[in-house]
Amino acid sequence: MRKSFFRVLVCLFTVSLLPGCTSQSDALYPYWRGGQVGYIDVTGEVVIPARFHRGEAFGEGMAVVATGGKAWDRRWGVIDATGEYLIPPSHRYPLAYRNGRWIMIEMEEDRHPPEAWLGQSPIMPSHSFNGLRRRQPPQSDWQHYLLTDGYGEQVLPREYRALRFLSDDRIAYRRPGRDGVMDRNGEELFICGIDYIAPEHQGVIVYRDYTHGYMLVDTLGQPVVDTGFLYIAPFHQGRAFARDADGIGVIDTSGTWLARFEGFTTNYFRSELLQVSPPHDATASGEVPVGFHLLGLDGKQTEYRVEGVGPRSQGLYPIVQGGLVGYIDDSFNIVIPCQFKVAAPEPNPFGGAPVYDLARYCFWDGLAPMEQDGKWGYIDRDGDWVIAPQFRKAAHFQGELALVISGLDVGYINRRGEFVWKARLNQAVPGGGVVEHLP
Repeated sequence: MRKSFFRVLVCLFTVSLLPGCTSQSDALYPYWRGGQVGYIDVTGEVVIPARFHRGEAFGEGMAVVATGGKAWDRRWGVIDATGEYLIPPSHRYPLAYRNGRWIMIEMEEDRHPPEAWLGQSPIMPSHSFNGLRRRQPPQSDWQHYLLTDGYGEQVLPREYRALRFLSDDRIAYRRPGRDGVMDRNGEELFICGIDYIAPEHQGVIVYRDYTHGYMLVDTLGQPVVDTGFLYIAPFHQGRAFARDADGIGVIDTSGTWLARFEGFTTNYFRSELLQVSPPHDATASGEVPVGFHLLGLDGKQTEYRVEGVGPRSQGLYPIVQGGLVGYIDDSFNIVIPCQFKVAAPEPNPFGGAPVYDLARYCFWDGLAPMEQDGKWGYIDRDGDWVIAPQFRKAAHFQGELALVISGLDVGYINRRGEFVWKARLNQAVPGGGVVEHLP
């Protein structure tokens, strides 16, 4: 309970400065008073008084909010930057927004979105940092997905078992006995058996067919290549890692193999790199060293080994060596040597070596939260302390502000480490004083 509560609290403050925000100075940040949520600006001034039971991040001038203190009485709506409703509160939960369209979930009156669904802005650009992408919630027989316009009116009088944006103009859908891709007006483009589907990239879509494996098709569903693949990772700058019966390599958007990597083994694919064990990677006694090498889309391999690698953010990856965290760039050059304390790894749900949760150390808006001697502060891209370690907990900077816990207080600090808003945690969020977890 401790962990989930503050995880939601921290995620709810997450603000993405999207096209609807003309500058960072226009950004709004959730604040809490007596268990209610409102919004402040970068100076800490109240813009929208605290009157909502929940308030998610602002983006494109909108935020998802909820009224009703009890789960069974909760109603979800969308407000603008003045606090006025664009979509009045209802049992429809706004899951994701893109290019004038909302994907909503019709909730039965005695149901509500589980906590795991919450905490990230649904208003995300296509290039969002991986850690911010909202995951589709698990399916159940009481969920109904709807496609609506920007004011909550249904585009089509039809319900779906699942919906997902692939681009500004294309949406993957699942209906009983029928899966496929449609445009933003609900017109069907093609039918396919979808077990997995990735966002559109440079005019191609990757999906996993129930019988043919991973398929590479154009935006009308026509195969780019006739044969399927055992796996295709998400594309990055026109290239993707792929696997077929002959091994792993890199393909372009035409399905042409650009490179083959002989002898490498990997069980973990990313869009920009692979975690690999090269051939003959063992000592004279036959023991395989701890950790793994990294392999890039250009075929470049690290000479060093790492014990963990995090998501790419602002051109840097956090890595772990010897139980310490540092950073590398896209060319695998070590930008900040591994010197900072890293949290203990978590058990691997699929077996094997434990996994480090390195998303918390990623750079956002030029700074990264870092721990030293039990206190948290912020470093810059040179690895220098910009805000000295002094906080009990610290989240990423979002624009000009970051959410921190200092002693018994929760608040936002600016880039000088000064509080612009602060409140007692157990008064701002009743029961929050015992919360000790920050993702």
